[in-house]
Amino acid sequence: MVDLDLPADGIGSSLRSGEVSRVKKRKRFGMAMRKPKKISVTIPQSLYELLLVQSEMQGRSLSSVASYWLQVQASRGESISDLD
Repeated sequence: MVDLDLPADGIGSSLRSGEVSRVKKRKRFGMAMRKPKKISVTIPQSLYELLLVQSEMQGRSLSSVASYWLQVQASRGESISDLD
């Protein structure tokens, strides 16, 4: 069993002062952390296999690898019509 020494405000002492400040601001203004959204998509078998190989090589879940790939593509600033 591990004993944790948490301050009275419930914020872990391992947070740096800037992080503590941001957490306190979120609490004060009622801003919750955004939760990831779950979606279902149909992808080609070849893409599934690429994602599966990557997930096994990296020791990560298929979901996290697919999410990362989507984030990278979205950050490029291309629209869906640019992909065709």
